[in-house]
Amino acid sequence: MRAAALTARYYTGVITAAEQEELQQWINAGEAHKKWFEAFGNNAHSENALKTIQSYDTERQLQAFLDRMKEKRTLRIRRTIFWAAACITLLLGSLLWILQPSGQEKTNIAAAPVKDREPGNKKATLILANGNHILLNPQGDSSFTQGNGTHIKLANGRISYQGGNNNALLAFNQLLTPAGGKYHIVLEDGTQVWLNAASSLRYPVHFSGKERRIQLSGEAYLEVAQNANRSFIVATDSTEVIVLGTTFNIRTYPRYDKTKTCNIQTTLVSGAVKVQHAGTNRLLQPGQTAIATGDAITVKPADIPAVTAWKNDLFVFRDVDLPVLMEEISRWYDVNVAYAQDYKPTHITLKVSRQVSLSKLLEMVELAGAAKFKWDDGRITVLPYHQR
Repeated sequence: MRAAALTARYYTGVITAAEQEELQQWINAGEAHKKWFEAFGNNAHSENALKTIQSYDTERQLQAFLDRMKEKRTLRIRRTIFWAAACITLLLGSLLWILQPSGQEKTNIAAAPVKDREPGNKKATLILANGNHILLNPQGDSSFTQGNGTHIKLANGRISYQGGNNNALLAFNQLLTPAGGKYHIVLEDGTQVWLNAASSLRYPVHFSGKERRIQLSGEAYLEVAQNANRSFIVATDSTEVIVLGTTFNIRTYPRYDKTKTCNIQTTLVSGAVKVQHAGTNRLLQPGQTAIATGDAITVKPADIPAVTAWKNDLFVFRDVDLPVLMEEISRWYDVNVAYAQDYKPTHITLKVSRQVSLSKLLEMVELAGAAKFKWDDGRITVLPYHQR
């Protein structure tokens, strides 16, 4: 399935510029294509990803799109290509069968070594006000203007907004990072946002009125441009963080435990913020974290270097439950994590670059005596340290 293959190449960071252009054209050719692409991105790190591919006839949809784009391509040419590809496939399969050592079982031909998993990288999807999707990665620079006059520039894994018409209708864009992705955005007012993996940011392309409001899911680090006349508000499903000009981290991922409840954590680096949740307000001072859950807000001292380490491409954990680290690994390396029945949570302290390969990171965790791992492509099983 061509569309599925291109989507997989995009999410693994190996797509070429020509392939990305082809994929982007296919996505924007129909609403069903957009929904399928977003669904795949949401499930890319789960066992449902393959089912997502199989449940949608991407080959048929893509071929119909290519037929419209390339009307001059004749049926004869397509059949020639098909039979040529079939012959090549048959020939290669025959060669593999012939060249296989006679002492081996024929069924071993399909066996493949377990592949290592590279770390995440700069990739995201930008959804414009008109619904069109733009695939973002560090390759290539470009710029364009939206209908309200806002200028958008894409360069070096960063997207920035400039200008805009105050009298134009309010238009929103959305930035989505998949598992294994991250992105840096500069909003129209100069506020900088670093978006972590598996996150979503919805924002107006041009701020107007008495407040600057954005909607966040996942995790982000923000450096808010100061404006005493207009407060800056970060809204999540149940909490609002109100600032005038400050630097802070906000995290809305579900908990790693079975409850999967969402404890919204706001950590203040500098300035001042007010956290609103369930009718309660709390003012934070630099170096504090507010944890909003249920109908309460708890404030405690923050480990700033550990909380903001991801923004600097680091994993920093100090005496945390191993499942906390495994959740980060799951999001960043786009893998599933399971636990053996006899595994009991252990604690770990670790500082390492987020750019190491998955196998290297798991090796470091094992050396720390926290656990052993069984690794199959796309799935990690956590075992007690005494097992293998």
